[in-house]
Amino acid sequence: MQDVVFFFSEHLILSAFWFFFLISSLFLIIKSISLKDKFIGNIQAIKLINQKNAVVIDTRSEEIFKRGYIVNSIHFPLKNILLGNLKEIEAYKAFPIILILSDMNECTNCMKEFLKYGFNNVYFLNNGIYYWTLDNLPLITKDK
Repeated sequence: MQDVVFFFSEHLILSAFWFFFLISSLFLIIKSISLKDKFIGNIQAIKLINQKNAVVIDTRSEEIFKRGYIVNSIHFPLKNILLGNLKEIEAYKAFPIILILSDMNECTNCMKEFLKYGFNNVYFLNNGIYYWTLDNLPLITKDK
């Protein structure tokens, strides 16, 4: 035990880096575990839509949204979510929300905003529309 204390006292900077990376690793592990339950596949999404009247919110750009979207989905730009402008969709608070993101790196930020406004049942469609189309599930397309 004395050797450990001696090592830390002699190598203060190295010890500080070690503790920083340890805490960072633990934080990232806990974060990934807590968000893992929020990613759902196509089958789970269909069950939520059919059995619990889940609302699908598509955050992709208007141009990409018009190329193909899930039936009855609502187009709501990602920037509105990240800016905290959720008043337009507050009516859906009681329903499960399925988010379709084009940038999966924004999951954490989206979840923070939804939780801040009292949305508790928010899920992310795993791999977005890409896997939806690979499974030959229906999309609505607007003809020009």
